[in-house]
Amino acid sequence: MSSTCAALALFASVDGAALTAVKEALAHHRSAEQEYAGAIFRCDDQYGYTTPRTSGRHDRVRVQITLPKGSKLAAIYHTHPGAAHEARFFSEGDTESAAQLRVPSYLGVVRTGDIRLLVPGTFRPGFVTLGQTIHLGEDTPQGGPARMTWKVDR
Repeated sequence: MSSTCAALALFASVDGAALTAVKEALAHHRSAEQEYAGAIFRCDDQYGYTTPRTSGRHDRVRVQITLPKGSKLAAIYHTHPGAAHEARFFSEGDTESAAQLRVPSYLGVVRTGDIRLLVPGTFRPGFVTLGQTIHLGEDTPQGGPARMTWKVDR
């Protein structure tokens, strides 16, 4: 049975809900090297998030998410565990999921604590530190555009 929007803690922005959700997902990595995922939803003019869930794998996550009654999908989020350099970037599957769902995707990088944002259909690279300005021009190892990144304190 799904919750209703009225019974949930909500945020004024999709970014606020996403940053809180990803921080919560990253906290799970203190005890497990598995990918976690969830959804950001919109209820009227506010945003909330589903609890991070895992399918028990370190290289992908496939979970079924139930949104609260009366809400609409606003974004998705997941984590990348591990020390590999590639864990810092969205995979091809991550990019395809965001494009198929037509919503932004947030990525929590366990090794660095970075939170990255992929917006389908945009190719504006950048790096953002909370409270700082955007620095354009960072590229991924594959030569494609980087996505916005927030550095957050854990």
